[in-house]
Amino acid sequence: MKNSSVKSKSLRKRAEDKLGADKSIYYSETLSYAKTQSILHELQVHQIELTMQNDELQLALTEMREHKERLNNIVKYTPAGYFCIDPEGLFIDVNDAWLRMFGYKSPVEVIGKHFSIIQVDSGFDEAHKHLAILLSGEAIPCGEFSCRRKDGSVGYHTFSAHPVVHADKIVRLEWFIIDISDRIRLEEEKLILQQQFQQSQKLESLGVLAGGIAHDFNNILQIITGHCYLLKTDCETAESCLSFIESSAERAAVLCRQMLAYAGQTTLTPCQVIMWLLVDEVVHTLQATIKQSVVIKTNYSPKTSPIIADANQIRQVVTSLITNASEAIGKEHGEIHVSLSDVTIITGKVVKDYLGKAIPADNYLCLEVTDTGCGMDKETKRRIFEPFYTTKFTGRGLGMSAVLGILKAHKGSIQLSSYLGKGSTFKIYLPVETSEPAGDESLKAGC
Repeated sequence: MKNSSVKSKSLRKRAEDKLGADKSIYYSETLSYAKTQSILHELQVHQIELTMQNDELQLALTEMREHKERLNNIVKYTPAGYFCIDPEGLFIDVNDAWLRMFGYKSPVEVIGKHFSIIQVDSGFDEAHKHLAILLSGEAIPCGEFSCRRKDGSVGYHTFSAHPVVHADKIVRLEWFIIDISDRIRLEEEKLILQQQFQQSQKLESLGVLAGGIAHDFNNILQIITGHCYLLKTDCETAESCLSFIESSAERAAVLCRQMLAYAGQTTLTPCQVIMWLLVDEVVHTLQATIKQSVVIKTNYSPKTSPIIADANQIRQVVTSLITNASEAIGKEHGEIHVSLSDVTIITGKVVKDYLGKAIPADNYLCLEVTDTGCGMDKETKRRIFEPFYTTKFTGRGLGMSAVLGILKAHKGSIQLSSYLGKGSTFKIYLPVETSEPAGDESLKAGC
């Protein structure tokens, strides 16, 4: 259309120039035949040019009308909502999808009204912030906002918006929106279900914990009360009875210490621990007590770094891991591989624990215990560290859950890899300290 206007102006100028050059012709009384034929030819050429210009203009107008109609159809029938407001915030146009989203029947209900009719109080500041951006001449490629429908309910939308400029002036603001209310609702429902599921898991774990503690303490109390009764009826059995009462009380004390370890509230007695010596001691002790069909193979060196830790608690960790591996093998023939190695986790390298949390960058001593046992399914892996959880009829206790508490107290981490029929691997990461705790020289020898 712009080219047609340029051509028209050029044609007009040529005509005026021609008229000025031949002005004397039109004021002369007589024209020669040749001159008349020349003027007639020129007029015919101009007429043809005008006809061609008119045809081009009509074609351009037709193409423009078709293009406008296509755009109108796109806006009208798109599933995305469309609305247009003037710089003052008054509605100029809306499409059918917008009407459906907001519960209106006709554009007449909103055109000419201020856009604040769809605002919610909480989104007032955000809406005016978006309006200011658009009036500054910038587009908003993507954003989200909440709005009020005709019935008063609140909907949630994602949008893109841009200003329309004519003659260097912003004449209107156009918005395209997609209703995400269902997605937001489903996300909220999912969050509620997750919270309910987590709460039920907590209650289930609490029930297992309470039941396990009650079961173990009840067994201990029965032994104590039984022997107290024997003491009352037969004083000659006092020595034997007191021995049983004392051992039962010690069992109760051990259970309490394990519960504190699980909670990460146990009192630490830190000293320098030479891990390969401690692990070797535990391995030799357990090798004599576990089934002969299970072989423990070791791989560690005196060169591995020492750690600052509570030796008794770390001994409990090693014992629990090897005992758990032995029970996983069961009556079958199998092997338990125990190894120690120095590991450095550098900044930027993501190494995750069994919960998927990143292990902090530091120097660690890694204890790895691998068995060739039955392995674990997803449910067992999820619950392996719950107190008193077990897949066996016997063996209920705080073993693996206490391991978790002890590691927490020592700022350590644990990884678990297990597949049914392929065995399990536990990796324990204990920070390597560069200095010993002050004033604990007497503890070093005892470790």
